[in-house]
Amino acid sequence: MGNGLAGIILPIKMSNLLYSEQISGLVMAFYYVGFAFGARLAQRIIGNLGHVRAFAALSALVSAAVLSYGLLPGMITWALLRCLNGFAMAVLFAIVESWLSERSANHNRGRILSLYMVTSYFASGSGQLLVNIYDTTGVELFALAGLILVIALVPVILTKNPSPDIQEITPLSFRQLYQLSPLGIIGVIGAGLLSGGFYGMGAIFAAQAGFITLEKSLFLFAAILGGLLIQWPVGKLSDRYDRRHVILWISLSIVLITGFAFIWGTLGNYSFYFVAFIALLFGGAAATLYPLSLAHAFTYVEKRSLVSANSGLLLGWALGASVGPVIVGLLMRLTGQKGFFLYAAFISLSLACFVKYRMGRRKSKPISEQAVFMPLPENALETGNLDPRTNNDKNEDKLKQ
Repeated sequence: MGNGLAGIILPIKMSNLLYSEQISGLVMAFYYVGFAFGARLAQRIIGNLGHVRAFAALSALVSAAVLSYGLLPGMITWALLRCLNGFAMAVLFAIVESWLSERSANHNRGRILSLYMVTSYFASGSGQLLVNIYDTTGVELFALAGLILVIALVPVILTKNPSPDIQEITPLSFRQLYQLSPLGIIGVIGAGLLSGGFYGMGAIFAAQAGFITLEKSLFLFAAILGGLLIQWPVGKLSDRYDRRHVILWISLSIVLITGFAFIWGTLGNYSFYFVAFIALLFGGAAATLYPLSLAHAFTYVEKRSLVSANSGLLLGWALGASVGPVIVGLLMRLTGQKGFFLYAAFISLSLACFVKYRMGRRKSKPISEQAVFMPLPENALETGNLDPRTNNDKNEDKLKQ
């Protein structure tokens, strides 16, 4: 919740200070650069410090970063702080998810993963709405975000549950992943490009459209709500048909949604209700691309390598997300507000073309042999262990004791 609040305040601040779209996009992109490094080093940090100490240290770091946004304004300092913010959050996600993995077993792992997904979306969406509590021109909202992040320390510090065992996981390289599932790795990179571009620059777009603070927060909240609502029905559909067709349909639907929004922008101004509806549809469709691509890749990965594949695919998502805001900022600078939707349409169309190309290169596996779809938040680091598809039953005996 605190991280979601920080993620909307900063672009609003940059818009108030009349930062250019390229500068704003670059600053926002540094979060995902830090996130990628954090995802890569999380296990080493947790192994050296232990879960409780690592959580305390990284919570302090992310709180300090968020508070420093208000104390140290400036392009360079904000970019560095965003990088630290993303790095710390990646490690914190890894700690929480590995703890959930340790306390779950095959009979309840799916329910825990689903609850974790719902909680993640709820917290992120709630964080967007908290921006309306104080004036965005002051530092109070940064203080509130830092306070929420510090409070998260309390249940972890007071827990009596033993820390989970650390398992060293070496992510599969992009080359290995591409050899196993070209569409899987390209799909998660595309999902990252869309997610990073939208959430990194969404508040900037809303500010340029003349929306008030409440409308800006509801615009981003609508996208998060769409992601929560649409994952389940799309997932069920993908378990009944060739998953590549579903990825193709979703990609083309995003092209239609954002293409329509782009054309609308060429004809006149954007109204709040129009873009909120577009955000709901886009957020829902875009949120399915990561778990769909993951499920498609899992179909071609040996079960013993699923956790490593999951880790490598997440790095691919982070790579795409770190580039997205920069490109969106450049397009918005060149074409105006409508460049925000032009970017999403182009990325989705490119992904759809690649899906069609791969459909002609490899015959689909029978539906019965496809990996089952599981709804996932895009920033899930350790859900390879929590994911029921990995059939990780090492905790069954522990939980029965």
